[in-house]
Amino acid sequence: MATSSAGPSENGWLLHDVIRIPNASCPSQLAVLRIWRHPGNIQTPKVDVYGRSRIYLQDAMQDPAQNVPRYAAHMQVEGECR
Repeated sequence: MATSSAGPSENGWLLHDVIRIPNASCPSQLAVLRIWRHPGNIQTPKVDVYGRSRIYLQDAMQDPAQNVPRYAAHMQVEGECR
């Protein structure tokens, strides 16, 4: 599995969401999950016979020029239990 860094200093990565999850036994401690998104430069595919725009995995893997959106997540624990 390849690892990559994502964050504001990395080219093209955008902060997509921040999720804070409190510790049930210690309210002053939170797990903070930051989700980053790299939009890529994919063009919207043509509409198929069902009227939907679809990206098929096998097609996306065969055409490396298609740069599909990527996501990365970073989790850290903030706060202390007293």
